[in-house]
Amino acid sequence: MIVISTLAFGTVHYWALAVFATTAALLVCLWCLDGLTLRSVQLSRNALQLPLVGMIILGLVQLLPLRAAADNGGLQLSLSRALTLDPNSTRLVLIQLVSLLIYFSATLIFTDSSRRLRALTRTIIIFGFLLAMFGLTQSLTTNGTRVYWFRQLTQSTAFGPFINRHHFAGYMELAIALPLGLLFSGSIEAHKRPLYAFAALLMAVALILTNSRAGIISLIAEIVFGVVIAEHEMGTNTRSGE
Repeated sequence: MIVISTLAFGTVHYWALAVFATTAALLVCLWCLDGLTLRSVQLSRNALQLPLVGMIILGLVQLLPLRAAADNGGLQLSLSRALTLDPNSTRLVLIQLVSLLIYFSATLIFTDSSRRLRALTRTIIIFGFLLAMFGLTQSLTTNGTRVYWFRQLTQSTAFGPFINRHHFAGYMELAIALPLGLLFSGSIEAHKRPLYAFAALLMAVALILTNSRAGIISLIAEIVFGVVIAEHEMGTNTRSGE
């Protein structure tokens, strides 16, 4: 779904969101089947899930009928008394958040070996590299007016499969973190470092060419953070050696 949801125009259309939610429900069914087979259901206690859980709770609170009844001008219309001004949109976002929580929790649980972790990491890096190359090619040949060279846009600037260039920049921010993290931490062999560096460089170039100011600022902050962590680790290792 990391690949499919991206290629489906960044999953902004209702049909793509429906596929995403349906596959999340299917994942729950497979999860339960796995629990029946093992006679125990695996659950993760990782605290990184708490922000998603918090947003889901906030959305549910907003759907509570706690708002005072509004005057409808004498018309016999049923007005929502939910705290949110748009209950339908709130429900849609809740479905998306629950789907994201399902996928995230499953990733935390079933990525339970170094082999699976390497496979997941390499998949994201390779796809991020190919996505950056595709985005650069499409942007230079269509000037950001078409997606996949056939869908014409009039109200936004596309980049890669994303209808909004800022969404592409956000995706690159997430993908480039993996090769940069591996490079800064020294977790890869010396002969593989040029490959990871080239992949990170291409993703950075694609991000910069989106002309997203927030994306560029985030990239700089990401690099600075990586350098600081790397220097801290080097200092810790030096003191340990002494």
